[in-house]
Amino acid sequence: MLDKQIYLEDRLLEYKIKYHARAQRVRISINKHGVVVTLPTMAKEGVAEDFLKRQALWVWHHIDKNKDKKDRQVFTAEHYKKHKGEALDMIVKKVEEWNKVYNFNYNKIYIRNQKTRWGSCSSNKNLNFNYKLFLLPVELVDYVVVHELCHLKHMNHSTLFWSEVGKGIVNYKDCRRALKKHEASIF
Repeated sequence: MLDKQIYLEDRLLEYKIKYHARAQRVRISINKHGVVVTLPTMAKEGVAEDFLKRQALWVWHHIDKNKDKKDRQVFTAEHYKKHKGEALDMIVKKVEEWNKVYNFNYNKIYIRNQKTRWGSCSSNKNLNFNYKLFLLPVELVDYVVVHELCHLKHMNHSTLFWSEVGKGIVNYKDCRRALKKHEASIF
C-alpha cells in the first residue's frame, strides 16, 4: 500500500492506495483506520487522486460520520446554495448520457433540497433531483437517474417499469438496497 496526501475541500486527507487484481473499478473505503482507495492493477496513481476529487464531499461526509459528528449540520441552506450548481452539472450530464439509451422526451431538470427523496418525475415530464446525489457513489447516481427517466414511460412501479430500469441498470435491486443504507445517514 502507498501512503498519500491530498487537499480536498481545503482539508488535508491522508489515504492509502491499494492495487487489487480483481478490482474492475476504483473504490473508496472509509473506516476508523482511515481511507483506502482500491485501484485495478493497471491503473495509474493519478486515477485515485482524480476520483477522490470528484467524491470529495462524499469522502468528508463519511469521515466525519465515523468521527461521530452530527451529519445533519452539513446540510444547511448555505450548503445547498454552494453545491446546487455542481449537482445540476453532474445530473444534466448523467441524464443526457442515459437518455441516449432510452431516448425519452422530458421537459426540464430541477435540482432541489428535498428532505426525503432522491428524485421524482412530474406528470409534466419534469425531472427533479436531490442536490445531495453528488454525495453518492456514481453507480447509485446512475440508478436514480435511470429510475426517474423510466418514470417518463411508466408513472408507477409496475413490473413493466422495473423491466425498463433493468435495461440500463442490470443490478438495480442491489442499487436499491445500497441507496436505502445511504438514506439513513443523509435524510
